Amino acid sequence: MYDWPGPFAIDSQLLIQPMIVQANIHYNPTYVNQSIFALFQAINTTANFDGMYNPWVGRILYINHQWYYIPPNSTTPQPVTIIFFIRKDDPFRYAIGQFFMSELQNLGFTVKPIYGDLSEALTMVYGSNPAQMEWQIYTEAWTITPPEPWDTYAGASFCASWTGDMPGWGGVTGYWQYANSTIDTLTMWAATGNFTSLQQFEGYSKTALYDCFQQAVRVWLVAATFPYPIQNLTNWMPSIFGLEWPLGIKFAYSTVHQCAQCRYVPRKRVPMEQHCLVLTTRCLLNGCYSGVHKRPICLLQPIHW
Repeated sequence: MYDWPGPFAIDSQLLIQPMIVQANIHYNPTYVNQSIFALFQAINTTANFDGMYNPWVGRILYINHQWYYIPPNSTTPQPVTIIFFIRKDDPFRYAIGQFFMSELQNLGFTVKPIYGDLSEALTMVYGSNPAQMEWQIYTEAWTITPPEPWDTYAGASFCASWTGDMPGWGGVTGYWQYANSTIDTLTMWAATGNFTSLQQFEGYSKTALYDCFQQAVRVWLVAATFPYPIQNLTNWMPSIFGLEWPLGIKFAYSTVHQCAQCRYVPRKRVPMEQHCLVLTTRCLLNGCYSGVHKRPICLLQPIHW
């Protein structure tokens, strides 16, 4: 998975898929090493870099395959250090964190790992001012069920500052806040139904989602599915997204219970489907299994005529 929404909103993904393919993202440490070396060399030798005064001329060093910098008003080289918060309570995020840390070290960076669980991440990552640089990379993950045809918010949940989920966390007083005016505007229009046609919604989504991909505040690596056990299959039909193993269904359609309601569809509340999806979810704080999520959820389209 290279971008949001990937397989979780396939119609939205198809809008930007040609551009994602053209970007040609793949594992190539040689290219990355050459790109970083060229960038640091340019910074180290260009007095007016990227249109601004550059205080780092002559202060970036590459010694024994390691990157160093000389701080202002100092003559002592310091290692270029990346602070990496790695979740230790999730084996998948721990493994990815270890691999990515190793790759950064191979590129010449010094990595300071911080191992913690969700409660510690809530304080250090989501509860801190990004400008204080208490962390720089975090192994984030989301539980997303079920997939829908469209991301009706055009990526706002993972890309827009107005949702409160981007660094700065919604404009906390005194915090530096990431913001992108194009993404914020288009996602707000999509989320609030400020469009008059499916084509207009698609245009908003295509621009916002691709801008989000280019900004790369979140870099998506893995989309995983997990089976959950159920007692029986009476009155249940396996989801069209697949039966993972004989006794476990990620989610299923009820053939006897109808949806009580659907969540907001831009411009109208419309019961798009009459089969409920009953979801199995994990506890947020401690990773336990919490049984069945009772609220019926319907598959959505961004506009219904």
